[in-house]
Amino acid sequence: MDETYSAGGDITVLSYHEPAGPLGVLPVHAYLLQGREPILIETGLYTQAQGFVEALRAELDPAELRWIMLTHEDLDHAGNLELMLREAPGARLVLSFLAMLKISRMDLTPPDRVLIATPGQSLTLGERRFAVIRPPVFDSSGTVGYYDEATGSLFSADSFGGLVPAPAASADATDPAYLQGSSIFMSANSAWLHDVDQARFRQRVDTVRALHPELVLPTHGAPLAGQTSILCDHLEKLVATEPFQFPDDAAFRVMLDQMKAEGGLAA
Repeated sequence: MDETYSAGGDITVLSYHEPAGPLGVLPVHAYLLQGREPILIETGLYTQAQGFVEALRAELDPAELRWIMLTHEDLDHAGNLELMLREAPGARLVLSFLAMLKISRMDLTPPDRVLIATPGQSLTLGERRFAVIRPPVFDSSGTVGYYDEATGSLFSADSFGGLVPAPAASADATDPAYLQGSSIFMSANSAWLHDVDQARFRQRVDTVRALHPELVLPTHGAPLAGQTSILCDHLEKLVATEPFQFPDDAAFRVMLDQMKAEGGLAA
């Protein structure tokens, strides 16, 4: 893990950044919500398990957790789920029905520890109430987002995330570098975005506009405070842009040769 820092109020960011070469870094965050019934949202990358648990323990004893919330089942969001369920035996797991099916392991998702999160419904977890939404963009159909009514914070999963030039505790959505990194990430991560009907997609984005969160907390991106309208406008425009093009095999071989020449890869 890189560091932990406050996103405001009782929300702590457990921060890690995956190097992305000339594109900068890709944040991979989890969020700890302190309170009478502490909540962990996301469980980090399994490759960072030791650092993740150490960072969490610096904030509280994991056994104190009462809720573990996943936006979806991908390993950059649920990578340390098995570990965290052991470390927090009194915690219940919150995720969508489809995410639960995709994990497909009864030892990870025992029915008596699961609470199903369904878009359009609300969940009361201790003293907190969350609205569950389907975020505008996603790479798994099992994705949900959580809006914390107490703090006005939206945990938006992959939506509004992006590559950033360097680790940062906040982001400015008017910064061209942030917008470029966000465009690349969301276009690459949700390739279907460029095939949807613009009017219907606008309705999906309007779900976020209606909530008007004070703070947007993507799993892949720096915290974004007071910038909902800018973020939504930017996301709507992506529908009309060209999809991100990944390197083909020839370009991949050129990249490998460059890495070998620079000493970053064994010959």
